[in-house]
Amino acid sequence: MIVVLGFSRNAILAIGVAVLFAILVSPRIQSVVRSIRLVSTASLSAAALTLLLFLLPASSATVWFEQQISSFNSRVLDGIRPGAIQADRSAQFRFQGENPYLKEAIAQSPVTGHGFGYPYRPAAVAGRTETDATVDLVYYAHNYYLWIWTKCGLLGGSVLLLTLLSPAIGAVRRRAVSTVGATAPLAGLMAASVVAPMPNGSPTSALVGALCGAGLALLSHSAKTHVDGETPEHPLRPARPALGRQRVESRSHATKFGGSRVGTQTKLGRAPAEPSVLSRNSSRSEPR
Repeated sequence: MIVVLGFSRNAILAIGVAVLFAILVSPRIQSVVRSIRLVSTASLSAAALTLLLFLLPASSATVWFEQQISSFNSRVLDGIRPGAIQADRSAQFRFQGENPYLKEAIAQSPVTGHGFGYPYRPAAVAGRTETDATVDLVYYAHNYYLWIWTKCGLLGGSVLLLTLLSPAIGAVRRRAVSTVGATAPLAGLMAASVVAPMPNGSPTSALVGALCGAGLALLSHSAKTHVDGETPEHPLRPARPALGRQRVESRSHATKFGGSRVGTQTKLGRAPAEPSVLSRNSSRSEPR
């Protein structure tokens, strides 16, 4: 509901990349089925809500819902088409009013960059309209990757991007399924950073940092359990006792001593059972 009412194409892009990333890290039939089920549930819910609006009598609530659905279709779904992007003033401002100046600044200093305080474009063309404040827009850019290259250069930008993308890269290389909960949203946000600077945004910068830290922690835990030869457990859950290993060792111990049950019971911590007094007396009373 938050994504729908936000009317943001960036959120749709981030969710789509996150789902594809989760399938890539865990290429199992269960993951594909779960993703299809999620998309089907969302589509059926939207269709049911639309049908319900046609059946309900006209009211202020139904009119408001119809306006939201119409705005979402025209702004988000129709806005993804190439023809709509070419006619979109916001998209063209990013592609024509920012990216050419970023590429020009990168060509001037590609290795070390210009620094964070460098105005990469003139103030006369910074505003989309005459009422826009042009003071901050000479430093701001929507394409985060071109922006960080302009500011920090190839050296600084590579270090920063490798730090942010290392959890996602490690999850893909190791097929670490336990890290998907943190690395998939991180991959989605970094993909959306092509058109919106998620690591620089006020609400999203903290989210990117938290997901990066959580992904590194989960990846480190997964690598540690893999080296130890144990099944990866959740880092916040207590480890379960390895009963299966004790049983295997007890069986091998019993086989070593001729397959007797005494060795097995001793390995599991139980003393061998003593013959009862009645059984000993009965064995003595039997005729030879």
